[in-house]
Amino acid sequence: METFEAQGTTVRNFYLKAGKEEAYRAVSKQTVLDAFDFYTKLLGQYSRDEFTMVQGVAGMEHSGLAFVDGLSYLNNQNDDMNGLQRNIAHELGHSWFYDSVRNNEFREGWIDEGITSYLASDELLYQDLESYKTEKQYGADGSREYYTKARNEVRSKSEADFLKGLDHCYLNEPWDVFPEGSNAGSKEYSYAPIFLHHTKEIMGEEAFYGFLSEVYRTYTNKVVHS
Repeated sequence: METFEAQGTTVRNFYLKAGKEEAYRAVSKQTVLDAFDFYTKLLGQYSRDEFTMVQGVAGMEHSGLAFVDGLSYLNNQNDDMNGLQRNIAHELGHSWFYDSVRNNEFREGWIDEGITSYLASDELLYQDLESYKTEKQYGADGSREYYTKARNEVRSKSEADFLKGLDHCYLNEPWDVFPEGSNAGSKEYSYAPIFLHHTKEIMGEEAFYGFLSEVYRTYTNKVVHS
């Protein structure tokens, strides 16, 4: 376990001593620092004094705790730094939308998963992060290019995709009731980011992020509904 501070929050980073643990430790720590800087500046201070992250086989958010997918670092397998950064950026983002600002995940999963997916993939990972420089120390390069391509894919979606996303975001149905022609998670992970991106274009960046920050301040430790 490594303990460090990130924007006033005590972070405990648990990882396995197997394979490329030093690469995992360094990249995961710097990605956490990058993510805390981004979310704190954009939305506000995290509502807890402590945060725990655990290396696992899949990503999953919990209150004050996140499991991240670090399987590729075990037993000297080929490490996947893009995947690790993406997973940490997403699961840690849930500390703001899911843990601090709460919602009905079953019927309105687009709020926590959609906002977190959008901010992690379309904004945070597109920046010139210190964790990318840390990557280079361990023989990896090109993450920013990888995320730029992913960001451009969201931004290339048409007005029809935006309207489809708008419809699917507000469907008052549980996550396992899929819109026609879609599948599990499409509302939360696919259509919601398109909807949010185009909403930012309509509102303007300053107003859009001001709105998200206001929602965070107003509904921290409360439940928000669409």
